[in-house]
Amino acid sequence: EDRKVLQRFEREAELAGRLRHPNVIGVVDVGETTDGFRYMVMDFAEGHDLATLLNEAPMPAARVINLTRQMLEGLFHAHEQGLIHRDFKPENVIIEKDDHGAEVPRIVDFGIAKLGVGADSTNANGRLTTNGLVLGTPHYMAPEQAVADPIDHRIDLFALGIVVYEMLSGKLPFDGTGAEVARANLLLDPPVISKRVPFLEVDPLLEAFARRLMAKKRELRPATAKAARELLDLITSDPQAAA
Repeated sequence: EDRKVLQRFEREAELAGRLRHPNVIGVVDVGETTDGFRYMVMDFAEGHDLATLLNEAPMPAARVINLTRQMLEGLFHAHEQGLIHRDFKPENVIIEKDDHGAEVPRIVDFGIAKLGVGADSTNANGRLTTNGLVLGTPHYMAPEQAVADPIDHRIDLFALGIVVYEMLSGKLPFDGTGAEVARANLLLDPPVISKRVPFLEVDPLLEAFARRLMAKKRELRPATAKAARELLDLITSDPQAAA
């Protein structure tokens, strides 16, 4: 009955329908029932979300690398389709197990995704959000997103950096309310993990990788999710070169 809600629903279906990747949950069908209800059919992912798995953090470096590499693959696919997630967080990643028991993260909920510049879409010029409205989850929000500056795909990389920090340490970089954390993300450098969690030893290259993703200035972050994945691969194949 609410036209704006219906537009959002149709737009989400259109956006998610573009996504075909093992690390993303996409829409496979949309339709309308005989009595007027709209529906979408999505891939089914059987597993817990990453937020639940973070109860097991700090995680071993190999597990962090495996999950992060695949999340970067999924984000790169979405970004290549012209989509920016805008609300990337552990609750929006479902961890499945493949036939060999290996973990396969799948990114879900592109409901507030934003079409990137030049994306080919009938809705590209029709924004459904109120001007100046900040969408996202404060704890994972990039500085430019928190102050409603223009954004690009690198806000998703910032959010992933916080997720990597969490997987390594078991804690978010900052405590506090959503507003307090968003302000800290805007003004403060993340504390080193050894101060955040005394006596915890983590791979310094993985911590540096997380901090690179969390750079305040987006131009200091990796240029793309693919570039970030290549840097992560270098950490595993040639730590000295990565350092």
